[in-house]
Amino acid sequence: MSLVETVLAVAIMGIAVVTLLGGILTVVTSSQKHRDQSSASALLTSAAEVIADPTLTPFDPAGCGDPVVYDADITASVASGTIVVPAGLTLPTTTVSCTGSPALQVVRIDLAYRSLTWHLDVMKRDL
Repeated sequence: MSLVETVLAVAIMGIAVVTLLGGILTVVTSSQKHRDQSSASALLTSAAEVIADPTLTPFDPAGCGDPVVYDADITASVASGTIVVPAGLTLPTTTVSCTGSPALQVVRIDLAYRSLTWHLDVMKRDL
């Protein structure tokens, strides 16, 4: 085998190795991002179910304009084990806005983690 053939073989192998390592890095990065999104989605869904359930979280008519009216209910649900907070995530916060009807509220649940922010709106009504 000549020197030219050896140099070409090394160059081809180098390109192949760099491409393969780049693909592995992409898979690992995508997997971490997907795990973060899945954990955040599960936490938001659990918080929304707690807020929407009238037995766990009664309707608070004084909640209009109070940004943390339902945060205590989320905290209590975490303490009781109803909501599990994945490692690295913090508790979501709520913001309440009222519609034209005093018996209907829109509860916005916010969760920020790393560089991403998630929002989920839950309609809460007085029974």
